Amino acid sequence: MFKSLLKTRLAAFGAYYSGAARRRGGKKKKSGTGSKVLYGLLMVYCFVVFVGMFFALFSTLAGAFGGTDFAWLYFTLYALMSFALMFIGSVFMAKSQLFEAQDNELLLAMPVPPRTERTASRSAVAGSAAWRMSIRHMTSQRKRSSQ
Repeated sequence: MFKSLLKTRLAAFGAYYSGAARRRGGKKKKSGTGSKVLYGLLMVYCFVVFVGMFFALFSTLAGAFGGTDFAWLYFTLYALMSFALMFIGSVFMAKSQLFEAQDNELLLAMPVPPRTERTASRSAVAGSAAWRMSIRHMTSQRKRSSQ
């Protein structure tokens, strides 16, 4: 049961990122394949732009601080910026998944202990935060290998 609840929560993340969660109005319009492909390309483009932006920022900082006594400042700035972005993203994701979920009453009415449902939703939020952290870690590894 925990596995199916976790799948449901992860599917809710997909709906959150695809905009399907915002289409709760009267008309249920099914999106076509073209719009899904276009949206996927937009997500890939945004990912590439953000990776490039942070790569350019931290490459410039690494060049400026690399050979000086302020090399520690580069890593401090990187850690602070990564933590701030992860914290902000996690707060908004947790707020939407834990407190604004429309299916809480339905899930609590099922013959599933509330503890299992809450554990599944918190595990999904923790998995999302770990995913964002791994992306930032991959970009930092790419920066180190290019120097």
